[in-house]
Amino acid sequence: MKRHLTQASVATAAVVALLLLGMTATFGARTASSPVQIRPIEDFLDAQGTCANGIAPPYHSLAWIDPETQLFIAVDYAGLVEEWIEEESGGAITLGTEIEGKVIERPLPDGRAEVTVLLHTRNAFTVVTPFVGGDPPFGDALFGHHAWDVVAGADAALGECMLKWVFINDAPGAPLPDVLVEFIPGPPAHEPIMLFFEAHAEGTLREGFGVPDGTPGRAQTTQVGLFRNAGKGPKEEDVYPAEHIKLTVLGR
Repeated sequence: MKRHLTQASVATAAVVALLLLGMTATFGARTASSPVQIRPIEDFLDAQGTCANGIAPPYHSLAWIDPETQLFIAVDYAGLVEEWIEEESGGAITLGTEIEGKVIERPLPDGRAEVTVLLHTRNAFTVVTPFVGGDPPFGDALFGHHAWDVVAGADAALGECMLKWVFINDAPGAPLPDVLVEFIPGPPAHEPIMLFFEAHAEGTLREGFGVPDGTPGRAQTTQVGLFRNAGKGPKEEDVYPAEHIKLTVLGR
């Protein structure tokens, strides 16, 4: 099975996501009579992995850059890297990625719909590298290993991530977009409201981080985009009040 979906603790994951972000900052005004619909998380997962913007297939995953440290992190939020590793290894390697969540949809008076995606992924492939720009934008691994190295027998760094994405869709029940495509540079096809992503993983650090290769380490990232706040921060384009990536040696 390429994608391991679990239904246990879906409500718990959703509640945690809401508490982390704050409902008032992301959902906007709501009324008790709003006809909210719940869609299966598969509606979102099936739409992922469509990116054709020169990104290597293993990294059709959410990737972030820390503007201060110039670190780059990719996290397999939708199980796409695990699928690729399984296929390339002929089924010999599997990471045990588990995904749960739901999609909350609220019709709007103008015929569109406000959509909230709540996703919780465990055993998610994670890699951290320097951000080098260009194509591809990542360098040699500082934490974990690249997917092709895992296929060759290297260890994979695995972690847990939580995604909350709120946007305006074309209509209730309309197909959901690929989140990666929406946030490739350029105007998104759907009106974004907010995007929250938090991940932490444990694995081994590489020599490029300044430690002996194989040193146990931890990676953590928090990314918060509040797109309706555009123009209200220090810079007009500053819609990310939080966007950090941290690498540490375990035990320090």
